[in-house]
Amino acid sequence: MRKITSLVLFCFILLFLSACQNNQNSKYPMYGRDTYKAFGDGRFAILISEKYAYNSPEYNPNTNTVYSLFDQENQQTIEISVYKYKEIESYLYIVGESGYTLVNYISGQIEQHNIIDKFSQDVSKIFKDESNYRIIP
Repeated sequence: MRKITSLVLFCFILLFLSACQNNQNSKYPMYGRDTYKAFGDGRFAILISEKYAYNSPEYNPNTNTVYSLFDQENQQTIEISVYKYKEIESYLYIVGESGYTLVNYISGQIEQHNIIDKFSQDVSKIFKDESNYRIIP
């Protein structure tokens, strides 16, 4: 009787654990410990990283953390330091160290400029509108 009870308990635990899995259909890892926020299918993500190594002379624990926009498909950093962002439909509006970045995370198109007025008038207007921005800590 004890073996049957143990088997039933074991099956119940397996069922419970499998129900807790993230069943999102994604080609890319969505939330690792270095992910601040992932977008769309996870191809584009804002990652948390360190600017300098711990033993580097430039290391400062108060200012060393950076939030970078990363393209997981091409394995490249798009924006090294994100200050704020907003998401409208399938578009990301990123303000960072390099300037302004517009990402369509469905099509994968990226447009970057260091001057806001190089974007179309509609896109520039969205960048200039301060509402709905999420400020990176």
